[in-house]
Amino acid sequence: MSKLNKIIRIFKGNKPFQRVVDAIILRLPFDIGKILRIKIKIQDFNIRLHQSSLSLAYWHNPNDRIEDYSFLTSYLSENDIYIDIGANIGTTVIPAAKRIKAGKVIGFEPHPKTFSFLEDNVRINNLSDSVELQNCALGNERGSVKFSSDLGDDMNKVLTAGEGIIVTVKLLDDVGEKFERIDLIKIDVEGYEKFVVEGGIKTLEKTECIYFEISEDHFKSFGYSVKDLLLILGKIGFRFYMKKEGKLLEEIDHDHKLKEHHANAFAVRNIEEFKKRTGWKVYGDTIKN
Repeated sequence: MSKLNKIIRIFKGNKPFQRVVDAIILRLPFDIGKILRIKIKIQDFNIRLHQSSLSLAYWHNPNDRIEDYSFLTSYLSENDIYIDIGANIGTTVIPAAKRIKAGKVIGFEPHPKTFSFLEDNVRINNLSDSVELQNCALGNERGSVKFSSDLGDDMNKVLTAGEGIIVTVKLLDDVGEKFERIDLIKIDVEGYEKFVVEGGIKTLEKTECIYFEISEDHFKSFGYSVKDLLLILGKIGFRFYMKKEGKLLEEIDHDHKLKEHHANAFAVRNIEEFKKRTGWKVYGDTIKN
């Protein structure tokens, strides 16, 4: 009955034929990307059409998640240091590496299958020599954790219960210790953000900006709140902002109440430098002017 219900939901939703094709591709016993070798053009880079829900999203809409691309390419510049935690198939790692050029990009992706797609996408953009990729999760203790392995691979995450694959866990500070300054860190780990931060306090103390996802629902499943995370980051000198519209930011505090299920936020050490890099403004600035 559950399979029948899934089929009914597919045909009741938008673009049923597209959804059927996607479901078939994700359930094939092989990776379609290795056979057809179809490339998808996204802005100024390419990815392969792999057996991945995120690949399929970009296949149907190359402008999917355009806000990530717009922010990264406006903020980053040559010779910057960028760390991508939750790199998935590389759609944030690759544009960052193209922008930074002689700088340094490090990408972390725990799931082995997704990691193989990440490696391939970096390779087809001729960036293998300039991007360091690590197939592991980050947390507050070295060791291992259970990790989900769902068809919706862009939502795979650390598990607190149930069955999953075992992945290695490292600390952000293990990587960050070799840098004097880090310009940007992106964290998108489906609720595990607090533990990544706790394992990287020394690194974050020399980081200028963190681009990260906040979600009360995701965080609650790991026993903490958005306020808990913002309080930790606030103690090491960050102020917090969310995008309102266009190139306009609004400052928030640790008591901010999310209206959405999840949202992207910015932890910024120096807002004047942030504005200079991006050309964005803060809501209060527009009122004063």
